[in-house]
Amino acid sequence: MADTKISNFTAGTPDSNDEFVYSDSVPTTYNTEFSVARNAILDPSAKGILFGASAADTVAEIGTATTNGQKLVSDTAQTAGIGFIDDDFVVNYIIGNAGTTAISETGLYPPFAMGFDGTFERCELYAGTIAGNGTIDIYEGSYGTPPTTSAQSIIGTATKPSVAGGTTYQATTLTWGTTTFSKYDVFAPFLGTAVGTIACLTLVIYGKRTAVS
Repeated sequence: MADTKISNFTAGTPDSNDEFVYSDSVPTTYNTEFSVARNAILDPSAKGILFGASAADTVAEIGTATTNGQKLVSDTAQTAGIGFIDDDFVVNYIIGNAGTTAISETGLYPPFAMGFDGTFERCELYAGTIAGNGTIDIYEGSYGTPPTTSAQSIIGTATKPSVAGGTTYQATTLTWGTTTFSKYDVFAPFLGTAVGTIACLTLVIYGKRTAVS
């Protein structure tokens, strides 16, 4: 047996309870199960661990996804050159007329839909170079129940996005009644006040995905 080469043994695929021999730096010889050795290399408590080359002939653990909806991107700042980041998105919705003609129609505007689960995190309004007044509410519904009434407002009693005698508005932290949404949810902006001389009002909502579907 001592003269037998490893290559002469029958090839096989190890099961989790199969055993093999290893030696440490003392050296001391031990036996261990394949599943124990595997878990010593791959942390079984963390999901999404990836490995990549951090240098020539060197492999490093990249880390794990920590939030649903994150995506894997190239990142030279990471040890192995790739990492997980939040999958951010932005919605741009334009209400307006061509040229400098003031917006004359208040009320509900055509809806837009979201194609994934997510969370709204930040809101801005832009009125171009023409100052004026305008307040936006946002109604939420679905294909079967379109957004049509104030009872469907996701802003609720919180301060609504508005411009008053200016051209911009920004809320970096949202205190809206609802900021989360599901795939296929439908939203409709509601222009609730006269807008004076504003010819074009752009609603911008930033957020991030919270699921991969």
